[in-house]
Amino acid sequence: MTIRTHIRAVLFMLAPLILAACGGGGSGSNVSAAAVEGQFIDSIVIGLRYETPTTSGFTDEQGHFNYRPGETVRFFVGDIFIGEAVGQALITPVELVAGTVDENDSQVLNIVVFLQSVDDDGDESNGIRITTVANDATAGQTVDFTLAEGVFDTDGALQVLINTITASNGMARGLVPRDQARAVFGGNLLGLLAGEYRGTFTGDDTGNWVARVDANGNITGISTSDSFGADAISGALSSSGQANISGSVGTAVFSGIFSRSGEAAGSWQDDDGATGSFTGSRVSQAAPPSTGDGTPPAGGTGSGSLSLTGIDSAVIGAAFTPNTGVAVIDDPFFGTGNVSVNWNQTFVGESPAGVESRTLSFLFNENDGNIRSVGYLRSFITQSGISLYIYSLDCELSPQLCASIVLGSGNRQITFNNTMLAADSDSENAAAGAIELMGSLNW
Repeated sequence: MTIRTHIRAVLFMLAPLILAACGGGGSGSNVSAAAVEGQFIDSIVIGLRYETPTTSGFTDEQGHFNYRPGETVRFFVGDIFIGEAVGQALITPVELVAGTVDENDSQVLNIVVFLQSVDDDGDESNGIRITTVANDATAGQTVDFTLAEGVFDTDGALQVLINTITASNGMARGLVPRDQARAVFGGNLLGLLAGEYRGTFTGDDTGNWVARVDANGNITGISTSDSFGADAISGALSSSGQANISGSVGTAVFSGIFSRSGEAAGSWQDDDGATGSFTGSRVSQAAPPSTGDGTPPAGGTGSGSLSLTGIDSAVIGAAFTPNTGVAVIDDPFFGTGNVSVNWNQTFVGESPAGVESRTLSFLFNENDGNIRSVGYLRSFITQSGISLYIYSLDCELSPQLCASIVLGSGNRQITFNNTMLAADSDSENAAAGAIELMGSLNW
C-alpha cells in the first residue's frame, strides 16, 4: 500500500548526533572570517572560560561564546579543561565527548556533575554561574573526566577540589548526586529539541506534516496525505532524539534525524514496499533550556483518567492518567477541519534505562462533529530498541463500535464506555489482543 497516514504509522527517529570531532591536527584558523556566536548549555552556563585559535573569553549571562567558522572551541573552569568541540551554534557536554548521544554516557555525566557542582548557589534552575573566585580556585588543578562512574564520584582529590571551589563562593558543598544531575541535564536536552516542526513527505505518496515537541519530549501533530487525508500523530522523544510517532492506525515506518539545530529529514517505507522521503524544519522554538528536575509536569486541569482492560493490561498498564499538558492541534494550515487531541503519560525508567510513553489520541472534524479515529500507543524506548503496543479504532470503518463514545466538543470532553480498540496487525506490534477503555478525558 502507499503511505496511509489515516492508519497508524510507526515512526522511528534516530538519535541526532550533533557530535563535533575533537581538534585532531588543529582546526585551521580563519582570522578573516567574522566571529559568530554559540551557546553552551548544561543548564545555561555563565562564566565558563573558552579559547579558540583566534579569540578567548568567558561565556556571558546566556552562555554565549564567540568563535570563527571551522575553529575548535576549548572549554575550561579556570585551569581545568572540560572538553572541546568544533564551533557551532549550540554545544552541550554531549558534543564534548565524541560518539555520545545523551546524558547516559559516563564521561558526559562526569562533566555535567562537575559543572552543576561548581554553580555559585547550588541551584542550576537559575543557571550555572562560575564566579571569578571559583575560576581562580582551580589554579594548577586538573580533573580526569574519563574515570569510571564509581571512581569519579568517590575520588578524594576531586571531593577536596569541589569543597574548595564552593567554599570560595561562601558555602562549601560536595558533588551533586549523579542521578540528580542526569535528570536535570536529560530534561534540558529534551528542552533543546522542543518546538513546532513543519515539513513534507514525497515518494509513492505525498503530503504535509506538522508536529509539536514539548519540553518533556511529547510529540503531537497532524499528518495530511494528498491521497488519504489527515490523521493525528503522537509519540515520545528521548533526550538523545530517538523517537517514535504514530497515527491512528498503521504500517508505515519512517527513519530519520530530528536535530537540536532544528532540522528533520529521512526516508519512509511501508510493509508493501512503498517508499519515499520526508523533510522538515522547526518553525518555532520553546525557550531553552528546560530547567526542571526531569519530572513531567501535571496534566491539564481536570484531564481525567481511563481504565484499561484486556489481555495486555498487565504490560501496558490498567490505568491511563495523563501527566503532561494536553496537546490540541487544529488544522488551519491545510484547511481540513480536523482536530487532533492528544494526552500522554510518560515515565523515565532506570532499569532498564529508557522512556516509556502511553499516548491516547483521537481525531474529530470540527465541521461535522464526527469522530474519525481513536488510537492508543504504549511504547518503551531503550538503547537496544523499541517495543510497541498499538491499538486503534477507525470510526468510519466501525461506526457501531464508536457509538460507545460520547464527544462533548462544547465542554471539551470525551467519554469512553467500554470502547474496544483492536490490536493493529502491524508486524512491529507486540499487542496480543484488543483493549477496552472506560472513563473520561478533558481538554
